[in-house]
Amino acid sequence: MERTQRESRKQLVSPERRYMRLQVVGMSFGLSILPAIILACMFNLGAFVGQIATLLFVVGCAFFFFGLVGRQELKEQKGRETNGDDEQN
Repeated sequence: MERTQRESRKQLVSPERRYMRLQVVGMSFGLSILPAIILACMFNLGAFVGQIATLLFVVGCAFFFFGLVGRQELKEQKGRETNGDDEQN
């Protein structure tokens, strides 16, 4: 019996979906703060709880807002393209 091989090509992702993924990753970092604090306390790393929470918060915010700003820029760019098309007609 002959096997069919799947092509391992990556599917192209639209830029808007890419920025949405960044937002989701940022939210995930934010939601992981509480479990990280609990684990730090379980492993006697209580002295580092503040640094761990701050690091997760800052990284999460950076990812989230990078995605948010990117999506807004895409929307503005699409708006400018449609307005440019309307002016030409």
